Amino acid sequence: MSEVLGDNTIRENDDPRQSSSVAQHRLVTTIGDIVQMDTNNVAFNEYIPPGPGQNEVGFSISDAVDEDDAFPYQPTRVRQDVTIITMVSWNRLPDNKPIIVLTRWWCLRLRQGAIDVPSSAVARIQNGIEHIGTAMVEAARTAGAQGNMQ
Repeated sequence: MSEVLGDNTIRENDDPRQSSSVAQHRLVTTIGDIVQMDTNNVAFNEYIPPGPGQNEVGFSISDAVDEDDAFPYQPTRVRQDVTIITMVSWNRLPDNKPIIVLTRWWCLRLRQGAIDVPSSAVARIQNGIEHIGTAMVEAARTAGAQGNMQ
């Protein structure tokens, strides 16, 4: 998603465990050739099937890793701690047409460490979360429109 913002992101931990329901994402992003940012998150997804009186719902949850001996945070980079919860559900409109509902909650904390970070870079990081969210919604709309064409 970083290309949406014009940034460059690399993944430092390329050892995904297929048997695990939890994924760890250790990312280093270069923000506008100004500063590098560390992001270290664990993520999992959960699908709850429909039941009596309940529609199906899906969750995607990502939370920051406080400490990681294998990939310690670098004091020369901005540290981004972000928690994101995304819920996907559906409901029916008054005309009985189904509607998909995407709900996101997020909390962002930036830690500057021992480096001086220009306020423009801080603003770009903060705004980046919203830009990525917008890109997710647009991708869902595009997929929905393509699905309606079939």
